[in-house]
Amino acid sequence: MAHILFIYPNLTHQETISLGLSSIVAYIKKHGHKTELMDFTWTRSSQACMKKIENFKPQVIGFSVRSGEYLFCLNLAKIIKKDYKDIIIVFGGVHPTIEPEEVISTDPVDIVCIGEGEYSLNELLDRIDSGKDFSNIGGLWFKKENKIIRNSIRNYIEDIDLLPFQDREVYDYKKYLKSNNGKIDMMASRGCPFNCAYCINEFTKKNFKGKSVRFRSPQKVVEEIKKLKEKYDIKSIHFHDDVFTANKAWLKEFSEIYAKQVKLPFTCNLRVETLDDEICSYLKKSDCKRVNIGVESGNEKLRETVLKRYMSNKQIIKAFELVKKYGIKTYSFNMVGIPYETEKEYWDTIKLNRILKPDYLQASIFQPYPGTQLTKICLERGFLKEIKIPEGHSYFSILDYPEITRKQIQKRKRYFRYRVLKSYNMKKALIALFFDTFFLTYWKIRPKMPIWSKTLAYKIKNKIRS
Repeated sequence: MAHILFIYPNLTHQETISLGLSSIVAYIKKHGHKTELMDFTWTRSSQACMKKIENFKPQVIGFSVRSGEYLFCLNLAKIIKKDYKDIIIVFGGVHPTIEPEEVISTDPVDIVCIGEGEYSLNELLDRIDSGKDFSNIGGLWFKKENKIIRNSIRNYIEDIDLLPFQDREVYDYKKYLKSNNGKIDMMASRGCPFNCAYCINEFTKKNFKGKSVRFRSPQKVVEEIKKLKEKYDIKSIHFHDDVFTANKAWLKEFSEIYAKQVKLPFTCNLRVETLDDEICSYLKKSDCKRVNIGVESGNEKLRETVLKRYMSNKQIIKAFELVKKYGIKTYSFNMVGIPYETEKEYWDTIKLNRILKPDYLQASIFQPYPGTQLTKICLERGFLKEIKIPEGHSYFSILDYPEITRKQIQKRKRYFRYRVLKSYNMKKALIALFFDTFFLTYWKIRPKMPIWSKTLAYKIKNKIRS
């Protein structure tokens, strides 16, 4: 029985678990291996991590690495390697998948896991357990005798129904639920059918074989939720699927089963291109309370030519009106600091949101994530000297544009919600301005906040939005 310790950095300290990591843990446990988790959601102490290593004695430590957390993971891996030279350090997740050459070349990293990790990591642990050579496992890159072994990339996992339900016990899950007022995170599918220029989706489709968008059967999703309801006090669900409404036939079947067997309010993400009356009726039937819709920019030309999102303002307005007709609330996702975005185009986004009047509103700062079309453009145009992504997409810009400074981009983000909301709800506008002005302060103190205060903050934010 091999022992593996997983590291969940979560430096934004948002009280959400990693569903990908939960799936890997569940698969590995099912095949007889022992797992533990070092969860940095609630702390930044490397000493706590070292103590866990001492007690658990893992042969392997697996880091779940996002681009904004790469340097933190690298530094922690170096600390671990000083005291535990024989432990195998594996880096997996989004960043190592996109930048495997960069990651495998660093000293503390022994193995890079590329793509979906269930099969590759389990095979690694099986071979460690049996004492067999593990340098030829698909989906893993290794260092061996000062050489890098680049094994072939595995295909997408075709039938995700075959994977066990996600393991939430590896986290202090009741703590997460309390912080989120009983809301749980779920995934009904993997993959996205679209290719936005700021997303890695196009990269993964080019480099991985097989069907990229895969849905679990509606009955499997419902079975997992029912098991969770038996164990926890659940009040609502958020589906993190990239496009929950991508498959109309699937959604129809899901809405019928969910309405009969679950009866819990939920929220989800969708694209305006997937919306029609039929889709909205299925969402309403299954008690969907809110949909999250990416607007990103209010300027059609910028949205199409730069972001590669092929939808008109007319389509977006119609989609918001349609959702509201069914009594479902709306959440608008937007970006500032997009390459080539002028002051006029920034205000176009504000004006479009004033027309939409979303119940919920977010503005993120564009980040040049490795492997995306827009990052290549930023490097070619000299907007980006080095890729050092911040821990979260709402903190600050790392780009140097000729027309606008980084501070000006931060200012645009800070006042975005206020400028939209003041046109139809001054009370919400002022509260949003307060939160956005002190956002960085809140982020810094968030790990030290007691659970009751996080629960209270969650309730207040939802009252503000309602």
